[in-house]
Amino acid sequence: MVAAHGNNYAIGNSGRPSQYDLEKVGKDMIVWATNNPKALTVPQFAVSIGVHSSTMIRWCKENQEFQESYMIAKELIGINRLNSTMNQEKDKPRLEGNIYLKTIGNYDGDVHNYLHDEKTYEAELKADKDQKTTPIQINLVDYSREIKAKP
Repeated sequence: MVAAHGNNYAIGNSGRPSQYDLEKVGKDMIVWATNNPKALTVPQFAVSIGVHSSTMIRWCKENQEFQESYMIAKELIGINRLNSTMNQEKDKPRLEGNIYLKTIGNYDGDVHNYLHDEKTYEAELKADKDQKTTPIQINLVDYSREIKAKP
């Protein structure tokens, strides 16, 4: 059995490819994200090479070079997404600004870290507030005697 037609990433020439040339896949992903303004998600590329996006996550854990290429490609995809929110031409895809803002942390590592730190800080403040109790002193005044004493 021959590898799928057009699959340039398979190592070997028969049967289902058990390995991919991750260095080549990573470099091609960068080129794809750079030259394709419609490149708005990682799964788009994954599907184009015949793998699931979770496979690419696994490859990041297994191969440092691929991980670096993957991160660069994600940043380029983030730029494409930003440009797409500002796109006013009718024949080009447009991404709504609120979708971009909700997902920016997935594509921009600095924003992701900032948002994570911000959420952690807010959670710490809330936990701190929940642990602290402030004693309240209430002075009760009994006016019933004054009301009875008046003629």
